Amino acid sequence: MSGPQYQSLANVVTDDMLRATKESITPGIDDSPYIHHAIEALTRQRNSRGISGAHSSGADEENPMMRYMPSTVPGLFDPLPAHESLSQSGSANYYEDVDPEELLATRRLQRALSSDRVIPAANDQPPAPSREQPPAMSREQVSSPDGNGEYQWGDQSGWYGSEGKAMMDESRNRPKHVHRSPRHLNHWHTCSDADAAHIRSHPPLTYKPWILRTPSLSALAVLCTLMIAALIFCAVYSDRRDGLAGYSGSMGGGQYFVFRFMPQLIAAVLLIYAQCVVTAAFRILPFSAMASDDLRYRRGVAFLPLYPKSFLWPQLVSTWQVWVPNVITWIASLTIPLQSTLFTVIIVDGTWSWATVQGVAWVLVALYVLLLISTIIQIIFWRNRRTGMRPGWDVRNIADVIHLVAQSNSAQLYDGTETAASRAEIRDRLDGNRDRLGYWSTPDDPSWVWHGIGHSTNDEKVDIEQMGAPSDSRRSGTSHRPLADQDGTDRLHSYMPWCFRTSQVVLWAVAASVLLIALFVVSFTPTTDIQQGFLPALKAGPIPGAFSAADFLYSFVPSLIGLVLFLMFQSLDLTLRILTPWGELNRKEGSRAKTSLLADYAACLPLQATWRALKNRHWRVACISFLANLFILIPVLAGGLFMAMTPPAGGVRMYPNVPAYAILLALLVLYVLALVALIPKRAQFGLPHAVTCVAEIVSFCANDELLADEAFQWPRDRRALKGKLDAYADVLDQSRWFIGDGQHGEEKFGIRRLPTFTQLPSQRLHPKLHDPATLEKAKHTVLRGSHVAHNHKISRPVNTGNSQMLD
Repeated sequence: MSGPQYQSLANVVTDDMLRATKESITPGIDDSPYIHHAIEALTRQRNSRGISGAHSSGADEENPMMRYMPSTVPGLFDPLPAHESLSQSGSANYYEDVDPEELLATRRLQRALSSDRVIPAANDQPPAPSREQPPAMSREQVSSPDGNGEYQWGDQSGWYGSEGKAMMDESRNRPKHVHRSPRHLNHWHTCSDADAAHIRSHPPLTYKPWILRTPSLSALAVLCTLMIAALIFCAVYSDRRDGLAGYSGSMGGGQYFVFRFMPQLIAAVLLIYAQCVVTAAFRILPFSAMASDDLRYRRGVAFLPLYPKSFLWPQLVSTWQVWVPNVITWIASLTIPLQSTLFTVIIVDGTWSWATVQGVAWVLVALYVLLLISTIIQIIFWRNRRTGMRPGWDVRNIADVIHLVAQSNSAQLYDGTETAASRAEIRDRLDGNRDRLGYWSTPDDPSWVWHGIGHSTNDEKVDIEQMGAPSDSRRSGTSHRPLADQDGTDRLHSYMPWCFRTSQVVLWAVAASVLLIALFVVSFTPTTDIQQGFLPALKAGPIPGAFSAADFLYSFVPSLIGLVLFLMFQSLDLTLRILTPWGELNRKEGSRAKTSLLADYAACLPLQATWRALKNRHWRVACISFLANLFILIPVLAGGLFMAMTPPAGGVRMYPNVPAYAILLALLVLYVLALVALIPKRAQFGLPHAVTCVAEIVSFCANDELLADEAFQWPRDRRALKGKLDAYADVLDQSRWFIGDGQHGEEKFGIRRLPTFTQLPSQRLHPKLHDPATLEKAKHTVLRGSHVAHNHKISRPVNTGNSQMLD
């Protein structure tokens, strides 16, 4: 088929899309100003991306993708010569006589046909010496087709540098039928890491986050060993020397801080470190289990929790190598209140000295030995363990999960699970499911290896029925569940985590406020002024072993209460971080991928979530996550708050450290305010069911519209995926996503791209363009003159009446 014929084909497509555009606009209103304005906006967008000579000096920094992903049309890097007018260029008249509406439709077609192209952003600054630059090409070279109507660009190997060259090589080596999704193949065969490495140089799937690697776990083990050594030294030295150091006689100063606050502060650091390890293990374990080649280990692993519910109580999940460290970390929480009772003051030969409480010291030694043992278990368990994850690609957010199931042949098994009311209902629906995460191949082309979630269809694995394929009765009973109950309850937003339900949140906020007011009244009423001290009601004198009942009680109990408050707030913080991306998708106007699909707050380390929430302008998440870490000071300060002293009038009274008490009251005020901040705007978190396991998340990602979206088709790495999701584009240019029902009455709830006002969901390519060869040639026809379209002069719309067009 000749070039003019393909030009005619492009015009047919343009006319189809133009008619669809006209149908989407309100009849009876002059739409020309708006269309002109949209075309001008698109023109400015192309200029800002480096197509023209007007460059953005900061483009390289904002969009790292643009530094190595080249344009498929060379010569666009160079602006037109100053002496050469637009009318003199060979292709300048390409759009000269085109109607503006047709031009707008053509631009949309160009985007649809080249959505996988990333236009490099030029930079006003001189290029770095190490960056290879594209060779200068004459306009005759750019615009001269060969005999087949194709454009020959010559040797392109030197244009893009090493990274771009590697991507080009990967594209050339991809099988010719890669445009077909593997989920449509009839045969899926498992491919081991060794086979994949031999066939296509695929690396082993043993990637894990840094905190689960041997250096990180070894660092935790070293810290535990140092703590054990320090405790043993303090206990032995104090027992043999009748104390550690002389008491200064004051409840302030550096000495008081060292003996009454520093021990539990160090214990808090170790505890948070251990909690981060357990949290990361929870998140990686389901994917690691799915990567196993043994069917027995893969059964039901999609329902393993991705996050610990709370550290107030342990969760016994999976094998003993996982739940034993979890239980030990839960027990290790007691190290903070115990460390607050480690040192006390005793009198020896008429001199007061700081001494180590022997019983407490040896209990702490035992606890840290257990923590050391659990760390060693995790080092052995995670070292060289297969996790199913590609190097550098930790599954941290919704987009990562969608990428894993985009090519899956198991997605159809999740039909109907999106409206299930509970995890048990989804489990019943997917009974026998044994999805595998890893490399796959097909006998149709053994050299074609891909990575993702799916189930095997060869004789070495069970067939689809044994894997829990839905029967007709189960399918009809679930997938057509009404979206609202007879009483009018909206099923699609009926679920809310227990700790975020209105009754619980309001009750906690009210109870905390009442208790805080009571604490202020008791603390500052003249008759009960805490600064005057209070009677301990217990014997304060130390017994052999430096144990004082009064000091132990008024150090351990306040610290324990503070620890409970801290752990409770940790659960609220984690729940908020889990639900925030879904709340963004629930917004009526949708949300950018950067603030929803790519938000990974639940997988962040302490303070990392705060920083990323600030960047995404999620102020509530930023404040709550910051306070969740700050509140560790509540048990730390409460443990060293009181101490038995003898006033001049005689007797023994418990006195507070006034500066520490003031800071503690301020933290409690922040605690109450944080609880109150959780009350408003919780309706956006409503979903049909929870999203705390892989199966629950996949249930919202298994619709065909999402799986076929171009953004999730074969991204090279995480950076490429973020680029396809417009994470590096300007805010106004980024696509938006939402979670809801499908278009045209489709009763399937799930994540989708939000259509723009210029693009109808019903728009489809011309039937002839479904042929790959025809589609490729049509691309050249449409894109041939697109590099000068930005120079097409279009006047700004004129304000009419009360309407106003804004930039």
